[in-house]
Amino acid sequence: MADPSPSLPGEPGVPARRVSAPGYFLVIEGPDGSGKSTQARKLASALHARGIRSCYTSQPTDGAVGKEIRCLLSRKGKDVASWQHLALLFAADRVGHLKSYILPMLADGFVVVCDRYDLSSLIYQSIGGDPDQVQWVRALNRYALRPDLTIVLETSPDKLIVRGAHRPEQHDEFDDARYAALLSYTYQRAGSILPKDNTVFVPGDPGEDEVGWGVLTTAIGRLQLAGFTVTL
Repeated sequence: MADPSPSLPGEPGVPARRVSAPGYFLVIEGPDGSGKSTQARKLASALHARGIRSCYTSQPTDGAVGKEIRCLLSRKGKDVASWQHLALLFAADRVGHLKSYILPMLADGFVVVCDRYDLSSLIYQSIGGDPDQVQWVRALNRYALRPDLTIVLETSPDKLIVRGAHRPEQHDEFDDARYAALLSYTYQRAGSILPKDNTVFVPGDPGEDEVGWGVLTTAIGRLQLAGFTVTL
């Protein structure tokens, strides 16, 4: 199969930076329609039920910048925001989110489960773009804290379409099927997009419970390796 994804070279990449904190930063990623929001919430709840202090959060946030992003994403026609505008806003929202919520929760020893992070920006704000465009998005997110673990829900284009994923107005050059194929294929390359990150893939096509079990077992295995006392 020919590579339908945008050029996303692995280097120079985002520098791996990790704060010295007792918590654990875990990101759930995947295309729209992969079920990532559901699985991120379920994971935070399951960890809490097992005695692990955990919390769910998401990007874009519910803060002022996050609300502006959601507003722009809902626009149609001539009022659609450019990819540059959205990329800048997502990066700003991410910086504020780290400072106001993620870093304090990590410092307090929480497992922070985040629904989307900078991998989504690298894919969504650059899909169909040229290498210069991709590198600009990389630069905007250069100092984003690196997660301890990123779980990507690997989901087929057919499943994304069935689950209601549609291309946004910003990408009217693609039909829904082509856009879903681009997203699916590019997320499969997450390990090369952010090669310094600890990325694990979990199949996203099965039912919610089966996917949830895959996410939970993966997360618990990595938490145990990090020194957390937690069992299935």
